[in-house]
Amino acid sequence: MHFDPELDDDVRKARERFIESRERQLQSITTESVERALTFLFSANTGSAVALLAYMGAISSNPDIVEFKVALALFFLGVMFIGIFRAFVTEMYGSIFWKYKKSVDNYLQERQEWEDFFSEVSAQVVKNNIPRIFVYTSFVCFFLGCVFGVFGLYA
Repeated sequence: MHFDPELDDDVRKARERFIESRERQLQSITTESVERALTFLFSANTGSAVALLAYMGAISSNPDIVEFKVALALFFLGVMFIGIFRAFVTEMYGSIFWKYKKSVDNYLQERQEWEDFFSEVSAQVVKNNIPRIFVYTSFVCFFLGCVFGVFGLYA
């Protein structure tokens, strides 16, 4: 155990450094993820407002251009998928951080041996492709929105 008197001080200090380093890493990616989510929301909302105003100006002479409406809808969906992605990633990193904190507490309260603790925290990684689906779907929406926007110019 961590507080075992027979445990070498160097080993104990190395374990403490590992715990502190991993905690700083998880805090950093969680904080960065939240900051990026907030930046995204601000940028997406202001960009969408500008796009909507530009769209309204473009259709004032010909309000029946379907391509512009489809392009605007695709841009909106793309922004929505990126927002879902940011929320998902933020929640995922937060979950990993809190699981890690719980594992550290169990180890420091001597409810868990070092080997079990190390195996548990090493397994606390992301193993799914859901975030990729959101990002690539958003990119496809952006690309198709651009295509429809260009078609709308020539309609």
